[in-house]
Amino acid sequence: MIKRILILMTAAVLLCGCGGKANEEQNEVEEKTILLEVWGPQEKQAFLNDKITQFQNQNTDQQFEIRLTVEALETVRDTVLTDPAAAADVFLIQRADADTLAEAKVLSALPEGYYVSLQGAEGDLVAAVNAHSENAEQALKLVQIIAE
Repeated sequence: MIKRILILMTAAVLLCGCGGKANEEQNEVEEKTILLEVWGPQEKQAFLNDKITQFQNQNTDQQFEIRLTVEALETVRDTVLTDPAAAADVFLIQRADADTLAEAKVLSALPEGYYVSLQGAEGDLVAAVNAHSENAEQALKLVQIIAE
């Protein structure tokens, strides 16, 4: 009888150890996944999807979860100013609004200023990185691809 109890206890300990290891491995994968949120107007969603795919293809050494959300150009400035920490990591915005956000210090400094102009974009559309982004380095890489 004691032998059976010991065998059951040993099996239980081994099973618990295996489950713990699986949880650790799952947590490691989740920690390695970099989350980036991107905002852009409805008419630029296909464009942004293409740029996100290009970004992921160029950065296969890292795992990304990129969330693309529709955010109207008219509301980005106020939304970011209201709660910069809750805003997207990367967003498209009008140049004049980007200047306002740069003055408010809610944009990350980029190599050539606080935002980059989109090539061939009608109007003064620019891409910017949120200064409160936890993944600013990767966000900057994405912005550079968006601007190409």
